[in-house]
Amino acid sequence: MSAQVKQVRFVTPTGVSDLVAAAGLLLGALKVTGCSTLVELVGVWDDPDCSVVFDDAQRVLLFTHRVALLGVGVTAAGSVTTVAVCSTCGDYVYVSSSVVLGAGCRVTANCGGSKLVKAKAAARTK
Repeated sequence: MSAQVKQVRFVTPTGVSDLVAAAGLLLGALKVTGCSTLVELVGVWDDPDCSVVFDDAQRVLLFTHRVALLGVGVTAAGSVTTVAVCSTCGDYVYVSSSVVLGAGCRVTANCGGSKLVKAKAAARTK
């Protein structure tokens, strides 16, 4: 008989674009499960031994942004790739989580946006 698995839930990030929120949920789940990509996580998230639980709204958010989230992940060496989304045009770029973002949109020519918002791992619920 297997030991009881402690289930971990996350707070959906607010005040950011839906893509940044989805990437935050994914990064939090990757950290907890040890999975490296969304594809790997999807393969285990319905397993009763999986420690991560998403509510229906979070699953919809992840599903809606699944194509963009395919580039988010963790390498075997521990490097994290996340997304940075322009707060004006909404376009995104993949960046290392350790990169310090400068001012201005570097995604879309002539956007004029003032900042990129980088996704970080979502907080666990208390």
